[in-house]
Amino acid sequence: ALTTKCHIPCDHNAHSREHSIENQLPFIQYVYSQLQISGKGNHGNAFKIVPILVSYCQSIEEAKQYSMAIIKCIQALKLHISKDFIVVGTTDFTHAGPGYSELPPQDSNLDLITYTRVQDQQVIDQIIGNCNEQNDTKWMSMILKAQRQCNNSMCGLWSLIVTILCSRYAGLKNIKLLKYAVSAEVMFRTDVTGFGSFVMQ
Repeated sequence: ALTTKCHIPCDHNAHSREHSIENQLPFIQYVYSQLQISGKGNHGNAFKIVPILVSYCQSIEEAKQYSMAIIKCIQALKLHISKDFIVVGTTDFTHAGPGYSELPPQDSNLDLITYTRVQDQQVIDQIIGNCNEQNDTKWMSMILKAQRQCNNSMCGLWSLIVTILCSRYAGLKNIKLLKYAVSAEVMFRTDVTGFGSFVMQ
């Protein structure tokens, strides 16, 4: 439906070496199992995933078009299928360390974890702090501006934008940060990455 009715291109090669969607599976499986146990989810044998890989959008307007197309497809499917739908987006944030060729400025005296947190907080502030902004284009522009100003090396910026817009078009207006952490805070490595988990309500 996404390719035929919503004019979103299908490129199987794009998924051949990309693992961002695969990394979401354990989390989705856990949430799905908890819903089944609690009786809050639609009972069935399995859930289905439609993988959508977002690499880059030419503009916020293009991101808005893709997001609206996704929501329209979901709305159309809900007329024929008695199932719950959820949109999950994924990106990591700052990549820092010798292996990523990104290190704190020499005059900053910041260790890698602190540097990563400082870099990411600038983007997170725009995600969280402006969710009451009614103008979607203005809000997304604030996020993009923050990313550019601090040169944040997050690799799924446009995936983040599309996911937020999908949530807005589905009627979810508030965004909440569930948890933020740096990889080395969980398991020591010489290269680190920032990760955040958000939910739209």
